[in-house]
Amino acid sequence: MYSYCFSDFGDSDIASRLGDADYSYYFVLKAYVPLLERLGEVEIINKLGEEFFERARQRMQSGQDCYLFAFAPPHKLPLDIPCPVFPVFAWEYSSIPNREFINDPRDSWCDALRHFGQAITHSSYARDVVLRDMNSDFPIESIPAPLWDKYEKFRAAAESRQPVKNES
Repeated sequence: MYSYCFSDFGDSDIASRLGDADYSYYFVLKAYVPLLERLGEVEIINKLGEEFFERARQRMQSGQDCYLFAFAPPHKLPLDIPCPVFPVFAWEYSSIPNREFINDPRDSWCDALRHFGQAITHSSYARDVVLRDMNSDFPIESIPAPLWDKYEKFRAAAESRQPVKNES
């Protein structure tokens, strides 16, 4: 399997763009890469232009399984990506944007998600919101950023403490 991982932010510009809208997707992408590398080859890209489209088309035409894991809000992704796309996003609110604004149907996350046909989010809360706003059989999974192993040495070094009991 060949995985492309996309974020609008890259190693070369993240430091100067901290605080920009959607900058945190870069850090989530970096956390997912080791997991995806266990499944196959991974290439990180920070532009969804014709150069990427051509490489993806060539892989698809040669019969190679390739996917785009797009760490970005679904409505910000082009709809003409030539390989299967998994939007990977965070969401903290009680509903997702589900209609167009200023006559742009791409503003609707529901439309974008229906187009891509599947998604990954970071929490069961966000998954449940998507399922409620779309339909209960939309293929979306909650896969939090895989950080547990990265911090194992800190967990092992931490003192084990008993819970504090309030005596009042």
